Amino acid sequence: MSTCRFSAAVCIVALATFAGCTAGRQGAGRDGELVPAVAQEFADVPAPVGFALEDAYSFNVPPNRMFLLKYVGKSDREKVRDFYKNNMKQLGWMETSESTFGDTLFLDFAKQPEHCAVEIIGKKGKIRVRVRSHR
Repeated sequence: MSTCRFSAAVCIVALATFAGCTAGRQGAGRDGELVPAVAQEFADVPAPVGFALEDAYSFNVPPNRMFLLKYVGKSDREKVRDFYKNNMKQLGWMETSESTFGDTLFLDFAKQPEHCAVEIIGKKGKIRVRVRSHR
């Protein structure tokens, strides 16, 4: 193999290796905390990077909107809870309640005249998140 081909092969392998190393961390910030995804249907309703949108329903007739967004991803419940508490607050939502029933954690937020419920299902590993508007 010529030196040029060998150098090109080494570069390709190095790029693939380093790209793979950073791809695994894209959903986590410092200390493993979750970070918001950039492209979202609603700018003021965040979703963590690395969580896939499973299903969505939205109805928007200003000034009213209704939505149900379902995500699935790998994390633990506390990190997902902290993600929503921090990011919803930054986006103008006020937390109104938190409760737990079995494997599901419920968070409620308000930003008048809207209300938003976040359900985090699971404790560790595969986590399902449902975000919905309600009045």
